[in-house]
Amino acid sequence: MAPKDPKRETKKNEEDVLDDDERELVCRGYQTKTVWTVLYYLGVFFSVGVLWLLCRWKPAWHVYITCVPCTVMLADRVVFKDKYGDWTTEDVFEEELVAQPSEGSRNLEMLVNTTSDDEEGRPLINHMESTNSSDASMEDNETTRFIVHHKLRFILDKDTMKFIPLKALDCGVACASIRRRRVGLSMLEYTKQKVLFGLNSMEVEVKPYWKLVIDEALDPFYMFQLFSLVVWVLEVYYIYAGCILFISAVSIATDVYTVRQHMVNLRDMVAKPSTVKVMRKGEKFLDVSSLELVPGDIVVISSRGLEMPCDAALLSGACVVNESMLTGESVPITKTPLPENPSPHHAADDPANHYSPDKHKRHTLFCGTKVIQTRTFDRDYCLAIVVRTGFTTAKGSLVRSILYPKPVGMQFFRDALRFVGVLAILALAGMIYSAFVIHEKWSDRVLKVLDVITIAVPPALPAAMTIGIMTAQRRLKNQQIFCISPQRINVCGKLKLFCFDKTGTLTNDGMDLTAIYPVVDTKFQPGVETCDCLPQRDLLYCMASCHSLNIIDEQLVGDPLDLKMFEATKWVFEEHSSGTRWDPSVMSIVRPAGVQPYDLGCNEEGLPGLQLGIMQQYTFSSELQRMSVMAQRLGGREVHVFTKGAPETVVSLCDPTTVPKDFAQVLVRLTQQGYRVLACAGKTLHAPWHTYRNMARVDAEKDLEFLGLLAMCNTLKPETAPIIELLQSADIRTVMVTGDNIQTAVSVARECGMIRHHQKVVMVTAKIPVPAENSVDGDEPEIEYTVVGEPSDALTASIASAARGQTVPSYQNGNGYSHPSNIAGPGAMSPIRLAISGKSFAVVRQHCPDLLNRLLLRGTVFARMAPEQKTQLVQELQAIGFGVGMCGDGANDCGALKAAHAGISLSEAEASIASPFTSKVANIECVPTLIKEGRAALVTSFSVFRFMALYSIIQFVSILILYTYGSNLGDTQYLYIDLIIILSLAFVMVRTHAAPKLVRRRPPGSLSGVHVLASLMLQIVIQASVQGISYEYLKRQPWFRPYEEGTGDLITSMENYTVFIMSAFQYMWVCIAFSPGKPYRRPMYTNVLFLLTVVVLFLLTTWCLFYIPTSLQNFLQMDRRMYMDRTWFFRIGLFEITLLNATLSILFEFYILPSEPVVAFLRRLRRKKRPKNEYKIIERHIVASPDWPPPLTSEEASLQHPVAILVPATNGKSSNGDAKA
Repeated sequence: MAPKDPKRETKKNEEDVLDDDERELVCRGYQTKTVWTVLYYLGVFFSVGVLWLLCRWKPAWHVYITCVPCTVMLADRVVFKDKYGDWTTEDVFEEELVAQPSEGSRNLEMLVNTTSDDEEGRPLINHMESTNSSDASMEDNETTRFIVHHKLRFILDKDTMKFIPLKALDCGVACASIRRRRVGLSMLEYTKQKVLFGLNSMEVEVKPYWKLVIDEALDPFYMFQLFSLVVWVLEVYYIYAGCILFISAVSIATDVYTVRQHMVNLRDMVAKPSTVKVMRKGEKFLDVSSLELVPGDIVVISSRGLEMPCDAALLSGACVVNESMLTGESVPITKTPLPENPSPHHAADDPANHYSPDKHKRHTLFCGTKVIQTRTFDRDYCLAIVVRTGFTTAKGSLVRSILYPKPVGMQFFRDALRFVGVLAILALAGMIYSAFVIHEKWSDRVLKVLDVITIAVPPALPAAMTIGIMTAQRRLKNQQIFCISPQRINVCGKLKLFCFDKTGTLTNDGMDLTAIYPVVDTKFQPGVETCDCLPQRDLLYCMASCHSLNIIDEQLVGDPLDLKMFEATKWVFEEHSSGTRWDPSVMSIVRPAGVQPYDLGCNEEGLPGLQLGIMQQYTFSSELQRMSVMAQRLGGREVHVFTKGAPETVVSLCDPTTVPKDFAQVLVRLTQQGYRVLACAGKTLHAPWHTYRNMARVDAEKDLEFLGLLAMCNTLKPETAPIIELLQSADIRTVMVTGDNIQTAVSVARECGMIRHHQKVVMVTAKIPVPAENSVDGDEPEIEYTVVGEPSDALTASIASAARGQTVPSYQNGNGYSHPSNIAGPGAMSPIRLAISGKSFAVVRQHCPDLLNRLLLRGTVFARMAPEQKTQLVQELQAIGFGVGMCGDGANDCGALKAAHAGISLSEAEASIASPFTSKVANIECVPTLIKEGRAALVTSFSVFRFMALYSIIQFVSILILYTYGSNLGDTQYLYIDLIIILSLAFVMVRTHAAPKLVRRRPPGSLSGVHVLASLMLQIVIQASVQGISYEYLKRQPWFRPYEEGTGDLITSMENYTVFIMSAFQYMWVCIAFSPGKPYRRPMYTNVLFLLTVVVLFLLTTWCLFYIPTSLQNFLQMDRRMYMDRTWFFRIGLFEITLLNATLSILFEFYILPSEPVVAFLRRLRRKKRPKNEYKIIERHIVASPDWPPPLTSEEASLQHPVAILVPATNGKSSNGDAKA
């Protein structure tokens, strides 16, 4: 019974949905009908289960057959189609809600009846906006309909009649509203929440072995094996069928064991249920299982530490958290309470003040992370409100990404499936031919015709391909690179561009404080190396207190930058514990090394014993690019606010009269020398602490006094520059994506060789001007192009001398750094490289799509990039055809690492679920290793596929020749070919290691390429011709007697001997021909096991050709007449023919096809009208636009004149020729 064509169905039941992974889903509703279901089971019965198997492989077909289309309101089944073309089906569930509030009860709103829009206007199920509910005024119970897709719930919204992703407090809820919920849920609210959200669990199903065996055995590959086994048994190939059955059983057992172990490890990674203390209305505290948590619950964070069972927003207290499980970052992070209005300039219910776990991650405790330490103030509890549970949490998202990985969309895999389809068509043609040439009884004829299918479509192809990938994975592991997505190894062979984070990836994690530039009377003072020489003390107090350090196990830990800065002060840090004489609000205390605790007297210099108590922390945020603290001098009344962060950000918060006039010039010259520069600012509040206890961050950080700059030297890792040179020499473009200052990033890019000594760097600034009165064009961005330094003059001095401590950098000099000229040549294409900041990138991405394309082609430095912008950059580069890799330390790069074709995290862990690849070696040496192994694995996959395809076609031709003359191959002959020759060659040919050198040319990624098709066709012609010549040579012998049906054993014939021997040699020749060495793999002779296997097989087959004992003749079903003396010269002739066959196969593959004339001819034959990749088209337009970028001015000039080159963009395109792109 054929399934109804879904394309002919009405579109009324089709709705667009978006799931949590940004996969656009098409949802179709269906209602089960009894009549169609009965017909389906009849079809299963009469098709002997074939229809059931097809519907198992294609679940959507079962829905199409047994159901009819309907609206989602009436549906009991739905079919999903995502943007990758994958079809899945889900059941529709109904749950009864406990009660519904009456019209008069406004203080309790049901989640299912309230929707809001996200930032892109998509409707989402929202959370109730009031927690002051009463349990009275209830009406009749009602039901809600939902589906579960990829572990996420989709609720039917009765207003829009669509299934919508269920969201909790992580979307569309104001921070102020969340803060007001600290009273907890009532039992009625809790019950309703539990109905909607279910248990707080991440159940990873670990099936029993017997179920896994059934699932594996019913796979299409093994069902084809079963079909083949039945045919072989009926043809009396018992030995061969038994061996294949044994190998298949071992393969199934191995796969089942591997899958189950993987699922067990994944289940063990998920946190086990624990007991947590929650606050409920009217019951104060309850001890409940973590499985019972729902969004809105108030959780008490224990002072003894806790592994978070959910995502929760911190309401009170402070926590020190280890997030290494999620990010790979081992440095503990301090979490502070969620503010009521993070953006005070906006209304409380404005989207800018809506809570988001990503935006407010410094106030969010993520599931799976470990709370190491808690701090409470004023005898309050450390409380957090549950915002997400189960698979909607951050950890749940990572688990789902493992359970349902993003498809690897590689051309090779798609072409492989098409080629198997071609082989199936070839098999059909062979079946038709066989039906005409075989003159036997119909049962034998049917068996032989079916046998053609098992020959033309090689059943061992998937297993052979898997062997190559697993071998590459093992080689990577031996080089300390661990992989959780083996299919991506082949993709690494096609990488064209690699993005790098800066700090911790290209440069060392640690930083040295090289110089301090204090400001006195709005003027920069000469740089000093130690804090002892500071002319004013406020800068020292800022350095001592403005950080997020903690003491864990009696060791000071925190961000390396904070550690270096604090160590330079030579002060002492201590945690404030309860029971001390100081204000309970004090979080921690810092004091000079010579001052004793509680000592507020005068020291030897007559200065009071200063001790600062840190009262409030405004933690660092990648979006805000700063952190602040409020500190009080112990024993005093005044409160100090200290801020440090990105200079341009801190300056914007300062009173302009306190900022030196030459601030911009000093900053540029320091950053051009490669220093990471931090700005410090502060102010004094002349009132007691309790007056400012609830001060908003924006109020605390305004009208600051500029205190000075800190120049920190972040040196390159010694491996960075050579690796960048290696990648560029291999024509792999390198891009820096960092959150650091743009000038610092440019300097590091020059130092490591991303930007060549002769290249000019142009900073692209995009901004939307404030619209003038009565203006209609106010939203059109202006594009500013500014030269950052000069490659010939200004960039002449190296920062290395300062890093070695030879000199203290001075802002008076204008020296920069130029990369040594030894890194030149390949890769240095354009004389201009672009640099852009995250803010400008966002403007260009939204308003100037054509300029964005040019930035993607010419951009080398992307600075001040937020984590989500790194992900966007990777996706934009992929959209124009680049194979993109990403290398980072895992902290702020998780999104980009997962989005890239090959993301590699530098982590101590053996496997990180933050990225497909993890390197235990914390430098970028892993990048060329991964690319080399990826190229070798891709070439190996091509080789194995072509070898298996030729094996199939050679055997197909052999069988058709024998069928034509009434003969066939014997049981043991199949055994010798498939097990001894094919299996052993497939196992050893993949063991050739990657070439030690990266070349500029990437290996082909498509089986439909002209060169690959030419290779296959030539080899097919050679092998088929040799078989035909061998048979004609046999027929011309005077002693030849053709096989006559019914006169003897159809196997032991002269025709069988000739075809069997020649084909056995041919399998070896094509294997050698398809095992290339250079340029992507080591030479063939380095694979010693492969050479030994080929030599042994050659000698063994030669022995079979000339003479073998009678017992072996009988075992292999060889015609004894072929070993008589009269056939001696014939056997020598066959040996000469097979040597000629080997010469032709290897000569064509190794020398003729790769030759320049043949390659040029094949290119002309291809007649490519336009480049396949979009970036090549964009490159052509850039080359054809000599006026872009426009005439440039230097950065020095731009410092004197605020605007360098302003180019207004029109209709989303810049006016300087960007429209051409």
